[in-house]
Amino acid sequence: MPKETPIDISYANRKWTVKEKQQVVDLREKAHGPKKISDITGFPIDQIRFWIYGTRQKKKIKKIKKEVASKNSLKTYYRTKYNNWFTWKAQCYRSTLVKVSKGTGEPKENLPTRVELEKFLIESNKVCGYCGKELIQENISLDHDLPTAREGKSILSNLVLCCKSCNIAKGSMTGVEYIQLLDCVSAWEDGGKYLLGRLKGATRFFGR
Repeated sequence: MPKETPIDISYANRKWTVKEKQQVVDLREKAHGPKKISDITGFPIDQIRFWIYGTRQKKKIKKIKKEVASKNSLKTYYRTKYNNWFTWKAQCYRSTLVKVSKGTGEPKENLPTRVELEKFLIESNKVCGYCGKELIQENISLDHDLPTAREGKSILSNLVLCCKSCNIAKGSMTGVEYIQLLDCVSAWEDGGKYLLGRLKGATRFFGR
């Protein structure tokens, strides 16, 4: 079995000049790969790979961090603005329904207002509309009884408060169909845990 070549890390502490970096850039523009550039310049191939691919990866990570920070700051803004959890959550649901309506072509005027959604949240039974599990702030979710994929509307009479687990597993089934499925698998040895897990995975991968 051939011995592995030890990785040369002596270049890590060296200060590279702008001229040397530019030389790598020029060769890269001529469609040369890291090995060819290393042969021509004599620079360590690991350093060249870092310049070519590492910077790109750094930019990608920076972009993701910026998007996450923006999303978190938006959450903080709404929570600070509305103070009350129900008001904040109602605003989140309202924003989600507006986004969904753009894809379905449903008029924005037909959607429930933030005030109506807040009242809906407060007056609900605080249990999942499908499995009956108690709802808490961390697992509460809003679902369409008749999915928008099957021409369901975003009106209050078609909205159901449920746990996030049921919302994902239900997919494009109607509320009645999903409840019938839960009743059916409840008698199974594992209580339908494996099947529901597969349904959740399929929904995440393929969408509704």
